[in-house]
Amino acid sequence: MMLFVKKKIKLIAKNWWLVLILIFVIYFIVVSLVNNSELNRITNAFLGYCDKMFTPLGVILGLILGYPILKKKLVDSYITKQFKIIHDNNRIVRKECLRLKEKYPVKYISKPLNHKFIEEIINDVKKLSELAIDANPDSYKYSYLLYKSLYTFGDQTTNGTPNNFDENYYCETISTFVFNHVEQIYLYSKSIGFLPKNNVIREKSILSSKLNKYVTENKYYQVDGIDYSLKYKKASALLVTFFSININCLMANNGLLFQSCYKPVPSPSPFARIMYSQNLYMPLILEGEKFMNVLIPKCKVSPHC
Repeated sequence: MMLFVKKKIKLIAKNWWLVLILIFVIYFIVVSLVNNSELNRITNAFLGYCDKMFTPLGVILGLILGYPILKKKLVDSYITKQFKIIHDNNRIVRKECLRLKEKYPVKYISKPLNHKFIEEIINDVKKLSELAIDANPDSYKYSYLLYKSLYTFGDQTTNGTPNNFDENYYCETISTFVFNHVEQIYLYSKSIGFLPKNNVIREKSILSSKLNKYVTENKYYQVDGIDYSLKYKKASALLVTFFSININCLMANNGLLFQSCYKPVPSPSPFARIMYSQNLYMPLILEGEKFMNVLIPKCKVSPHC
């Protein structure tokens, strides 16, 4: 019985405006049927007050009811503009990718690597990364990761590139390396790369929320689903793709370049997933069903590794 009453109360509270209209209708029906002069005078006075209050109440109700609609339209407009910006910049990135693929093709002619060539290729990739800032977020993250890897390699070869039995490089080594990665950036730039989550704007703190009492303007607003940060999740498909390309286009005697690619995001997680996909190791988690107290394994990669 109590549950039934609670449900009825919730229903009335939810539809309070219908209840209010119903009360007014019943009141006016009663007034018309009774036809009492004093009651009529009170009703007319009440209607007069309502008439005077109608305009300000209408404005207030309009603001209350219209704000969510206005907010949604502003968010929709912002997201539409962001899509257009990303779409336009994707075209610019694709154009630059085609230029770099033509400039740094896959070749097998052995020309000794020099630092001038490294500096030139670093500057070209840096320019590509800057053009990708307002393009598909993944193309920006990927191009920046490529730039940081080449920059690290260039910094480590300032006094000359290794050229011995264990470690040696040619211009074609770096050219082929860049060509394959630029091809992946081109693929990323063919799509928008994200979908906003329910067009929701979330309020976030710049500093710790504990400091709210002691600082001003400690917040910013962000549309869910649009991520322009340079954070790389350890289980990211982007990282797996990046290191897979490194493995496929570099040789065993390119250890310094491998190391330079690892330093910007020093995580073994992408390699664990690459090895798992190639059935090269026993995964870190075994799952399965027991048969006569013996686990029949069904292997999987831990999402936490």
